[in-house]
Amino acid sequence: MLLIRAAQLEALKADAVRRFIDELAADVSANSPVPAGALGSEATRGLVREGVARAARYGITSRRGVGDFVRMMLSFGRDFDASPENSWAATVLNDPKLRNPQAKMRRLVTAAVAIARGRVGTTRDT
Repeated sequence: MLLIRAAQLEALKADAVRRFIDELAADVSANSPVPAGALGSEATRGLVREGVARAARYGITSRRGVGDFVRMMLSFGRDFDASPENSWAATVLNDPKLRNPQAKMRRLVTAAVAIARGRVGTTRDT
């Protein structure tokens, strides 16, 4: 019988989180519309670590959800979820009716795309 002690389990979790942060930081650097690579690898990992923690506060813990959350941090500002100019994000993230994290992220991504399109349209028109 295999017995895994609590300390061993925590070490496995910590290693998995570390790998996830490294993978997401590499992906964000390579594929983000905002040049995360300009931050440098350690700063990008720091942004991802912060994003993992911030997303978790809203119940968002899936790889895809956290990845989208971090990309929004790059696109709309590091504290987009608490920024007054991005009140749309706080409205979605704090909506008590959105208990399912995937539904919350779908709504947040939909709102972000609409906002980004509005910004692009505004930029083109001026």
